[in-house]
Amino acid sequence: MRYFQQFIITLTVYFLFATSAVLFAETTNEIDLQKAFDKINAQFKTLISDAKLNKLRIQNIDDQQKAFTKLELKLDECILNNTDLIKNLKENLKLLGEKQSTEELDIKVKRQEIENQSQTVDNELKRCSLLKIQLNEISDTVSDLRLNLLKKQLLSNEISIWSAAKKIGALNELTGEKELSVIKPLTKRIYQAINWPLLLLLIAGISLGLLWRRNAKPRALTTAEFSSPTMIAVLRGIRRTSPALITALFALIYLYSQFSAQYPLTVFIQQLFILMFSFAVVRGLLFPDKPFSSTPLLSRSSILLLVWGTIIFGGMCVVLNDPALGRFSNSITLYLIWLVTLTLGALCFIGLMALAMHYTVVKHPYTPLLLVPIGALIIAIIAALLGYRNLANLLYLGTLFSAVVFVLAFTALRISSELFDSLDQGKLPWQKKIRTIMSVEKNKAFPGVIWLRVLFFFATLFASASALMYIWGSSQQHISSLLNTLKSGIQVGSMNFDLLNIVYALLVLIITLGLLPYVKNNLVTSWLKHSNLSRGAKEATQTLVGYVGVAIAILWALFILGVNFQNIAIIAGALSVGIGFGLQNIVNNFVSGLILLFERPIRRGDWIVVGSTEGYVRDISIRSTTIQTFSRADVIVPNSELISNQVTNWMLTNNIGRLVAPIGVAYGSDVNKVIDILTSIAKEHPDVIADQPNYRIRALFLSFGDNSLNFELRCYVRNVDDRILILSDINLSIDKAFREAGIEIPFPQRVLHMQNENKDKD
Repeated sequence: MRYFQQFIITLTVYFLFATSAVLFAETTNEIDLQKAFDKINAQFKTLISDAKLNKLRIQNIDDQQKAFTKLELKLDECILNNTDLIKNLKENLKLLGEKQSTEELDIKVKRQEIENQSQTVDNELKRCSLLKIQLNEISDTVSDLRLNLLKKQLLSNEISIWSAAKKIGALNELTGEKELSVIKPLTKRIYQAINWPLLLLLIAGISLGLLWRRNAKPRALTTAEFSSPTMIAVLRGIRRTSPALITALFALIYLYSQFSAQYPLTVFIQQLFILMFSFAVVRGLLFPDKPFSSTPLLSRSSILLLVWGTIIFGGMCVVLNDPALGRFSNSITLYLIWLVTLTLGALCFIGLMALAMHYTVVKHPYTPLLLVPIGALIIAIIAALLGYRNLANLLYLGTLFSAVVFVLAFTALRISSELFDSLDQGKLPWQKKIRTIMSVEKNKAFPGVIWLRVLFFFATLFASASALMYIWGSSQQHISSLLNTLKSGIQVGSMNFDLLNIVYALLVLIITLGLLPYVKNNLVTSWLKHSNLSRGAKEATQTLVGYVGVAIAILWALFILGVNFQNIAIIAGALSVGIGFGLQNIVNNFVSGLILLFERPIRRGDWIVVGSTEGYVRDISIRSTTIQTFSRADVIVPNSELISNQVTNWMLTNNIGRLVAPIGVAYGSDVNKVIDILTSIAKEHPDVIADQPNYRIRALFLSFGDNSLNFELRCYVRNVDDRILILSDINLSIDKAFREAGIEIPFPQRVLHMQNENKDKD
């Protein structure tokens, strides 16, 4: 098991190093920026001509803006690299000094070579800068085109319900056949996709889903195996919806293998799968223990009808906006099909939201925040009736899929929070095992979990924001710019902070600092078992390994962030001045801590006395030492006090300590017998050293006291930690032996003489 753990750690460290190397490796893929710009410029001219002919589409502009963003990223990289290269060449030229007529030949050649390189790089920098300026001009023009086109489309009035009714009234046999012919592309594509392999996959998906739902044990998913109740609820919801989910998944796999991702039936099944998965998640969250049943408002079949109506009509509404299916054919038939689809889908969704509001919102069932999506769907229905088809599509599909994003983001955050909480608390056996391997103490947070929470929260927030931007028709350039910001980073002064590198640096810190306790307490201990170092030297080595590990983790993270270590050296030089004035005590304690670690005058577990503080050394850090008193109080002592002041260490060379037991006997007792009894009691105790000449047992007659003959038993015990317990045992033995021998232990006595008052008067 130990070798397996070492293998896992070695593999993790290798992965981190390999990823760092890949992250900072220079790309060898070169691109001809001028050719790429010429291609974009040609596409831009095509967009302008399409705009004049009213053939321009939002999708075409979005594709063009994606190309803009990629080229802009390459141009920024070109400008940054060439700027740095020019700076380095100028520094090299400065090292050669001022140009002189009497220079040596090799210096002249090198100077000319650097000047030629500078000229070439400068020309490349100017070319990239010029291309970026031209690209920005084109990008601004295309953004204006997109904005104007979007406004025009959203406010464009197409076929309305009234104009459709008029056209239906004016239909004849010729126009009727023409209207029916527009449905042929849709039916033809569906007929092409449906065949025996697809039908067999659908049957297999339904069968597998039914078997899983029927044969799954009720207690198969419990908190004994999973640390997240929300995850259990979601898995139960997925299991209850498994026939539809598995069927849609099998159909998607087949359609992706046979047709393109833009094929209408593929798009329809894809939207169905997304909506069904969201329904399964909501189903599990709202009804975690049992399937939902009828309510006082609606029966179970009515609720299912609303759910499947929302799913199916939502998918159909997406497909009916495909230009390949006659979206812009100005057909009354397609308009009416789309109108019925959107209206029924919006009404089903409104019904579900109203039902959810009634049962989940107790105090404020009709808050404005929850009424916003219902209002958007009502406006979408009205816009569809009035002929504002693009606006209706945006409101309906935007509201529907925004709800999907909200549900998935909420579920992901809730599951992650429960998993991280469980890891902090160590509820499950595997979590307890990980905490034991990582040497995490009980009731303490798992190292690095707080940063994982932050990273997962912002990753979910970023993914949700990107999805909402896409759903509500944001420019592809804006989304791509957001993604490229993660790749290229943010420029702050002369430093570039790459957000992805920041995330990677945090992961390196979390993993390295998380593995450090395991390395200190397990691997280092096993390695040092084969050495001749003392216990204090081993503990000092472990402490130093911990500090070195923290330093390596921080330097590694700074290297990933691309921090210039020359700037760190300058900062360190500036801090040295501050250290000389304001940080003297901290530096004094730091140096004293290093002395304690190397000289080892005290060690962890030693019994020491420092001034008025007495207790055991529990921890020696680089700044202070923790002493636990016999009252279980922790006293933090600065290391400088342990170096500059007197310290009594009862256990420096060994654990042997002297024990002194004073005793008094009554006058008239046999003193020789008392000495023999005391000596025999000490010899008989197993923890008293009785067989070594250097540690002799002595029973001494010290003095004649006021009330007793004073003796003292002096001996040495093997472990000074047990001195009080041994003294108690010896005192009990002395009392018992003296009682048996008839030797009295006196107590203090006072004799008072009272003077007669009458005698004083006489």
